[in-house]
Amino acid sequence: MDISNSRFLVINRSRPKRNFEADNLVIMGNTIRNNKISFYLFSIICYFIGVTGFAQQLYPANFDVTTLNGANGFRIPGIDPGSQFGAETKFIGDINDDGFEDIALGVNNADINGLNLAGAAYIIFGGNTGFPASFDITTLNGSNGFAVEGVAGSTRMGNSVEGVGDINGDGIDDLVIVSSGDTMVIYGQTTAFPATFNINYADGTNGFLIQGANTANEVAALGDINADGIPDFALSRANFSRAVWVIFGRSSNFPNTINASWLDGTNGFGINRYSNSTIPGFLVGGAGDINDDGINDIIVGDWSSGFGTQLERTHLLYGRSSFGAQVDLETSPITEVFTIDHTGGGFLAFTGSLGDINNDGIDDFFAETAAIYGKVQTDPFPANIPLSNVQDGTYGFILPGSLTSASIGDINQDGINDFVSLYGSSGSGSDRDAYVIFGSTTGFPNPINESTLNGTNGFVIPGFRTSNIGRPASGGGDINGDGIADFIVGSPGETPIGSTGNTGEAYVIFGGDHFAEPLNTGYPQAINETTVGFTLVVNGPETGTIHYAIYPGNFSGSPDHDDILNGTGATESGNFLMNTANTDVSEIISSLASGTTYDVYLFLEDEVGNQGQIYHIDNVITLSTGDTEPPTASNPLPINEQCSAPAPDITVVTDEVDNSGVPPVVAFVSDVSDGNSNPEVITRTYSVTDGAGNSITVTQTITVDDTIDPTASNPLPISAQCSVPAPDITVVTDEADNCGTPIVAFVSDVSDGNSNPEVITRTYNVTDGAGNSITVTQTIIVDDTIDPTASNPLPINAQCSTPAPDITVVTDEADNCSSSPVVA
Repeated sequence: MDISNSRFLVINRSRPKRNFEADNLVIMGNTIRNNKISFYLFSIICYFIGVTGFAQQLYPANFDVTTLNGANGFRIPGIDPGSQFGAETKFIGDINDDGFEDIALGVNNADINGLNLAGAAYIIFGGNTGFPASFDITTLNGSNGFAVEGVAGSTRMGNSVEGVGDINGDGIDDLVIVSSGDTMVIYGQTTAFPATFNINYADGTNGFLIQGANTANEVAALGDINADGIPDFALSRANFSRAVWVIFGRSSNFPNTINASWLDGTNGFGINRYSNSTIPGFLVGGAGDINDDGINDIIVGDWSSGFGTQLERTHLLYGRSSFGAQVDLETSPITEVFTIDHTGGGFLAFTGSLGDINNDGIDDFFAETAAIYGKVQTDPFPANIPLSNVQDGTYGFILPGSLTSASIGDINQDGINDFVSLYGSSGSGSDRDAYVIFGSTTGFPNPINESTLNGTNGFVIPGFRTSNIGRPASGGGDINGDGIADFIVGSPGETPIGSTGNTGEAYVIFGGDHFAEPLNTGYPQAINETTVGFTLVVNGPETGTIHYAIYPGNFSGSPDHDDILNGTGATESGNFLMNTANTDVSEIISSLASGTTYDVYLFLEDEVGNQGQIYHIDNVITLSTGDTEPPTASNPLPINEQCSAPAPDITVVTDEVDNSGVPPVVAFVSDVSDGNSNPEVITRTYSVTDGAGNSITVTQTITVDDTIDPTASNPLPISAQCSVPAPDITVVTDEADNCGTPIVAFVSDVSDGNSNPEVITRTYNVTDGAGNSITVTQTIIVDDTIDPTASNPLPINAQCSTPAPDITVVTDEADNCSSSPVVA
């Protein structure tokens, strides 16, 4: 499997690259040029560590293409009124081998050099040196791109354009341009292209011609559908004998011309025309690898009215390692082909790949307005997918655009492929909308309601003047070399800015950050009014520069971003940095007139240049210089505290007012103690100051008086045999106080005068820091209940008579309380 079919690639289903350059990264047999390595590695790392989203919103809910300025994308206006420039727009790979994706625009209705409908294709090279806000295709000079022009009237050069990958094995992407005569294949090259050339340019060394396909409607890149490792491509409605020509890529150049005889099963094959369709195979697309077998697949769409026996359907043909010279979609088995019903849709069934939009590792595709998820090979598709099984979510969902859709790579950097669907109606006028929908791991609404696109799940690009020819959207390549996928979408009926004719226009929109996030709720603020100004306060989730303009209060306009930047009509304007996110940032305005009403307009320009929402602060009034009247306020109510004075709190001043109508500022001044303790009286002073500097003070009396005794329990009573133990303050174990830790001290022992038992009452004092005190008592009972001990004296023998008694014969008398008990 090539990398274009793997989960690694979220930017584009790109073509295989050469693998013999030492300065390139080779992954799975495919080369990524060195200036893109960091992005591809980043995508791979994100895949393995599970990064699937960025928290920051990168796009507005509605994207205004008039804001494209060269840094975030650019416009490409057409030059020939009525030519429908922008109807055919494609990312085509890197055909000049400079490491940047290129784009092509086919304009088959253009009048060229006085030749009616001669047509042309315009190729613009990618690069990282910047693009103008409006790209003039007449400046193409061979180094920045080139033009391929029709040589005769009605040749319709540029009817379809496509980058088909490296089909001749030289390591450089190639380009196919369809006309109403021969189809032209241009090999990519490292040397310069001519600024302008025509179909006679292809000579077998720099390209070749496909003859006999003079009714071809479009060319489609297929990727590798025959599993030989080389990209292939197809021509739809190639001629009246075969609906589609499929041409296999090869490892060397093609002959200078090929025709239908080339399609022998080895070099390619033809898809036979089939019944039940007005023009079978009118449209064709590469579907990607939708059954996860490692081989790309092809999808064929029809021009079908749906009347009578005509069916509205598309055919999906699986890629495989070998094909015969002819393939019959009607008789092929279910293991090779299935159909998708789109009854009730349009007569044109555009088809193609969406990329892996649900992040399951399998390519997804579309058939007209049906988006269908890819499935593993062991869970095959049925022979036919009814439209009802898309509408009910069994196989996918219904797209919001009624014409066509396109994969655009991962433009919001969440690791999942995104897509665009067009066109739809916003409900006003003839303009139509394009809908960009971000890929998701949690599924999609069915159908997608475009009104719910809010910038985090996708966005709307309004204001397109449309047609039903060509494919006006493409993406997934990185044209500006910043490592993020870009996309292009066309408005073929557009009258560009500065033009008087509907020449058509295309818009290249760079992936990345296009949105300055709103300020946090409650901001901006204008506070602390003075006689010469006030203070602006902002706070938001994103850093950047705040641009502001201050207008007289009777200003009735609605300044736009440029007006604010330039200070158009403003009394004062300027800017300041908001260099810390989610933190109050202040700017003092100090050059205004006193006693005057002003309106403030401001917006955030983020660090990449996106201009955010314009905010309006209405009726900010500076103070009058003649204000000599001080504000008023009442003394706060006195308070009593047990232990200490609380911290100063300006909110205790509750009724401060000023004649200016602007609330005065309350500030803490001092605490003054009377020097006493318990009670201690503290006089706390606050100042109340208006914007003119007039000030008063108010005071609050705080009495600190600890009147609460400490607490403690009486120690447990104890018994002693012989004597009273020494006093021990640790027997008081639960002493506590509301203001601190109290002190325990021994007071006295009082005996009841008795002995054995003797009862002693021991008293301890528990005292807090304010002198509040309690006593606790412990009962001690002294009672010797243990008898003394002694042994019987030894027996003796006497000769004559019994000796006199002698108490000393008791030699081991002892007692627990006395060292010498009395022997008698």
